[in-house]
Amino acid sequence: MVGVRGAKERRQAWLLAEGVSERKPEGQQMRSNCRRARQGALVSVALALGLAGALHATEADDAARLEALLAPLATFEADFEQVVTDADGIALETSTGRMTLNRPGRLRWEVREPWPQLVLADGISLWVHEPDLEQVTVRPLAGALAGTPAMLLLEAPGSLVTHFAVVGEGGGSFRLLPQDERSLYRALHLAFEGDEAGAMVPRSLEIVDHMDRTTQVRFTNATTAPVPTPALFEFDVPPGTDVIGEVGVPEPTAHSPEVP
Repeated sequence: MVGVRGAKERRQAWLLAEGVSERKPEGQQMRSNCRRARQGALVSVALALGLAGALHATEADDAARLEALLAPLATFEADFEQVVTDADGIALETSTGRMTLNRPGRLRWEVREPWPQLVLADGISLWVHEPDLEQVTVRPLAGALAGTPAMLLLEAPGSLVTHFAVVGEGGGSFRLLPQDERSLYRALHLAFEGDEAGAMVPRSLEIVDHMDRTTQVRFTNATTAPVPTPALFEFDVPPGTDVIGEVGVPEPTAHSPEVP
């Protein structure tokens, strides 16, 4: 290193004595600067593209893992406790009940305490019955689920990524961000755990709205092997109950007669 430094110093002294500049001509220097700038920009773009690709790959992997956990849930039954808190964590409402799922499209969500309420998806329509008000609201199921937490459980496997961006949080937990900016919810958190038979089942579902109000649902006594009867997903309007809305129309099947 000493020999190199000495040679460099002697060259600089000679250049000064001869009045020669070691600087590149202005045009050449400008081209060199531009080349370095382009190279820096290309490196930045390459890094950005590589990072974006990694993020998309990770998101796709997380979505695939969540789909794999949801796929076996053709049937699912559990007790639930639902707690609603405000942005400061103060509890606003607590309710308990029982839910039964039969994918795709059928769900019975029955609140028993403190005030009875039934949310029923029969594959065609979504019914919300409030006995104390003697009222039931009904609307087509297809339009009622878009961007909602219920869609996680009700839709057929494979459609998750079209509605949510999925981020794995480790330990069987996932954060889901609605793709639709008009969604009523800002984020969903879904967590799984193993049951007594070793199957992975939903443990909790957390829903955060745009006002930072949180709905925390915890599932207990869960099973993936219930034998739900068809009548469990049928709704008969009680006498004296007002019906608001319209029922859905069944989707045509290969055996449905053609309409002229």
